[in-house]
Amino acid sequence: MKRATLAAAVAFAFASLVGARARATPFDPRVPVDPYFMMETDALIHSAEVEGENGFAIRRLRLGLDAHPLPWLTAVGIAEYASAVEPNVHVWEGYLDVAPIETFHVSFGYRRTPLFHIAKDELFEAMAVPELPLAVRSFWPGVDLGLELHYLPLRRVPVEAWARVGNGSGTPLGNNTDKLAYEGRVDLVLGRPASASRAKEFFGMRLGTGVHVGTIESASGVGGTTAGDYVFFRPATVYGLQSIGEAHVAVWLGRVTLDVEAAHVIEERGQYATGSAGSPFTLQPSVQSWGGFAEVACTVWGQWRAPGAWPIDAPWNATLSHGAVEVAGRLDYVALDHGAPDIMGGGAKGGELAVRWWATSFLAVGVAGYYLRYDVAPVEEPTTRDSWLVLSRATFSWR
Repeated sequence: MKRATLAAAVAFAFASLVGARARATPFDPRVPVDPYFMMETDALIHSAEVEGENGFAIRRLRLGLDAHPLPWLTAVGIAEYASAVEPNVHVWEGYLDVAPIETFHVSFGYRRTPLFHIAKDELFEAMAVPELPLAVRSFWPGVDLGLELHYLPLRRVPVEAWARVGNGSGTPLGNNTDKLAYEGRVDLVLGRPASASRAKEFFGMRLGTGVHVGTIESASGVGGTTAGDYVFFRPATVYGLQSIGEAHVAVWLGRVTLDVEAAHVIEERGQYATGSAGSPFTLQPSVQSWGGFAEVACTVWGQWRAPGAWPIDAPWNATLSHGAVEVAGRLDYVALDHGAPDIMGGGAKGGELAVRWWATSFLAVGVAGYYLRYDVAPVEEPTTRDSWLVLSRATFSWR
């Protein structure tokens, strides 16, 4: 009952906000709609057959629309095919965004949650090292359905903030429990990421922290996967609160970008005596996980990187001389499911190197190498603790 009342209140408040702005804005029959098409095609070489097949694969393909029927209203709908996600075809993002004032946005729908700068603020297809860092793949709550408030920074108040309430289920189909998830994040934003000129600013910094509190009922906790989506650590079943805290700092200095992020996770555990909800419930020791990454990227030729955007800002028919070449390196570390005497924890550490040629405003090619050293050998490879992957990628992104 409480959940239904809260959902109704949220829907009513959002509808009221949209209605108020609609009455204040003259109708314009012209509806600007921006198409979005993105495809990542990979050539892969794995260290072991159990971690993946060598050859070619379409890693992701996204197709969507970004509509702006009114200056203060945006509607986004994007469908995705992903080779490593079930179902393979699913909704990537779908939401309405209303801006009652220039610096304040309210969105309602299915979109990326606020934690982790690299996961929330950057284009996935435009990362200096392809694929999210190891710790972010493990700890990021992902895409979720809910209501989000977003405050944008001003020059006199260089603070950006998010507050969000959502299902916490990670699916657009609805909630899988009667509990909700709550998230908040606050950043200090200076220079390049807050500037309209973006890449023309020599210096920039984003320093902040975020928190997620949700509930998981008899489901897997945070686990570990490689950049090739091989599951090297299967987590314990958790029941209760899942708390995630993260901190991040990103610095832009001319051609160089530095991004350092770390997180800590606490997950409660418990079980019913007979497996049914009516039997006595016994608490078990909580498990804790932590990790982070440090990444340095340098544009050795061409235009400096712009935060949150495709690195090349040029007309679609510009010559290849307007492109850029970027080299990057990253160190990764995670420790998973520690602190409970009845569970063997795991984790991994490693690094990546990448070179990407941002050829045009919509096309890029590159190659990246990944290495991980597992703390505990996976079940499928009981004698192997080393993993490597060579990934060559062609990316097309039209938006």
